[in-house]
Amino acid sequence: MSDLDPQVLRLGLDTLATISSLRDGLLDRFPENFGGLYNRGDSRTFVVLTVGDDAGLREFTSAHLADFTSDDPAIAARLPRVVFQPATRPLRLLIDLQDRIFAERDELSRRGIVFHAVGVRDDVNRVLAFVAAPNQEDARQLLLDRYGDGVEIQIGTFIFRRNPQMY
Repeated sequence: MSDLDPQVLRLGLDTLATISSLRDGLLDRFPENFGGLYNRGDSRTFVVLTVGDDAGLREFTSAHLADFTSDDPAIAARLPRVVFQPATRPLRLLIDLQDRIFAERDELSRRGIVFHAVGVRDDVNRVLAFVAAPNQEDARQLLLDRYGDGVEIQIGTFIFRRNPQMY
């Protein structure tokens, strides 16, 4: 059970819900300036990544969260908060890059590069790709040449069991 006052708990939960919905709103409104949104790992601090001139994005975010603050320092200290951090690439570019990789994976598979997982990682501002290939260095170079440094490539051997068991 939480030792938080029910009103503080409700305000905190409402803040989390609002922050969760913020990613899509920022992506739609600021495709060139929004780099991503992630939790720093402390369950309280959310990072909004910004690219270039981000004044409008910061203003929008602050206005979006304006109802979820408190003048009481003890309450404010326990509420989730948003901080801003610069990034290199807009999230829209990363999503488009992920889509491009998905569209090209059959062609690359014919060249011996098999994708096991591809996804945008907001926290590192890159697309993460797990691939298997017979010649790892050649595959890494081909993918870097093709997709640039917006992709973090993890190459290895992946073992899949027909009947996996929980241990």
